[in-house]
This record gives sequence, structure tokens and C-alpha cells, in this order.
Amino acid sequence: VVSGSWDKTLLLWDIETHVATMHLKGHTGRVSACCLSGEPNLCASGSLDNTCRIWDLRSGEAAAVLEGHKAGITTCSLS
Repeated sequence: VVSGSWDKTLLLWDIETHVATMHLKGHTGRVSACCLSGEPNLCASGSLDNTCRIWDLRSGEAAAVLEGHKAGITTCSLS
């Protein structure tokens, strides 16, 4: 499970222990959307900083920062 927060971060959760296993940082605005990919070890997040980030869940780093929206992102999807 992945969750995004108004504290500008995402948390990756272990659903068996209910403990956060990774803290993803990089957005400069509130995170308003996030999703996991069908691909292992990838997730996406959208933020009120107008960017979408693709995260590598092996490293905890943003693999890509997608810019171009003129307003905050409210939904995202990976397929």
C-alpha cells in the first residue's frame, strides 16, 4: 500500500505489520494522488507542486519528475 500526504511525502506500508517501510520525499507541494504500478517496484504520485513523480521503490528515489501541468495534479494512474 502507498499513501500520499499533505506533508509532501509518501509512505509505503507493509500490510501485514501495518508499519511504514519507506518514506518518499521530493515533492515541494502537498501530495494529492498516488498509485502503485502493475510493474514491481514502481509507483507514481501527483502533487500540488504541479509535478508527477515516478518512484523506484527499490531505492526510494524519484526515477522521473514529469513537469508540464499548470496546476496541481489530482489523479494519476500507471498501466
